[in-house]
Amino acid sequence: MDIFVVSLKNALERRKHINKQFMTQQIEFQYFDAIEPHQIEEALKNTGIELKNCSLTKGEIGCLLSHISLWKKIIDNNLPYMAIFEDDIYLGSKAESFLKDSSWIPGKVEIIKLEAFSDSVQVELFSKKSLIDDRVLFLLKGEHLGTAGYIISNAGARDLLKYINELEVIKPIDDIMFDSYIAKKMVYQMQPALCVQDFIYNKEVRFASCLQSDRSQRHQSEMITPVKINKISLKIKREIYRFFIQIYNLHYKFFEKKIEFK
Repeated sequence: MDIFVVSLKNALERRKHINKQFMTQQIEFQYFDAIEPHQIEEALKNTGIELKNCSLTKGEIGCLLSHISLWKKIIDNNLPYMAIFEDDIYLGSKAESFLKDSSWIPGKVEIIKLEAFSDSVQVELFSKKSLIDDRVLFLLKGEHLGTAGYIISNAGARDLLKYINELEVIKPIDDIMFDSYIAKKMVYQMQPALCVQDFIYNKEVRFASCLQSDRSQRHQSEMITPVKINKISLKIKREIYRFFIQIYNLHYKFFEKKIEFK
């Protein structure tokens, strides 16, 4: 399986870390030099993406286009699958069993999220697919952000590109892939996860996230002046909303699953 790690060309400490992660398990991979702000216009032309109604920061746009550029590579080179990682991840045990070939991937599975990001996620009860090394796949039915590790098929890359080009508002890449897109397509979560980001894995963060500061900056600019809300009324509305969500989940056989890292 082709494996790419998205990384800024000058991120030497991160690349040193990634080299160790993959070399320890004798996994071959390639770097994809992340799209930087001065390369955005050229990348937009190369990918054919239009930034419609986009309030993303330059860093978020660069991240979006880096992943999309790799999907284009899948299509252009007619690759069956590609594993895509970001440069601040830790790999789990026996990762080589899942990354050196794609024969274990069940048919018609187009996207597999490999990372643990949220404490728990919403999955479909009867969608469990057993894998080797005591790992399983569950069909994602709720938001699970982050694009630090996933596998995408040729068909998945084509469909996601089409989906993004049809969006009226362009959001961050993980909001697209692992939130809005999963309402329309089948996206699977590996459990236990095969990778995790540094800021989740370590109490003392080694690699500060540039995108987190970018997002904070964007959220600040998008903030509006809060209006006065009746606290009692708000509490009642929240309880009613929670009740209907529980009924909805029971009806569609969804449940919360804690995503571990191993």
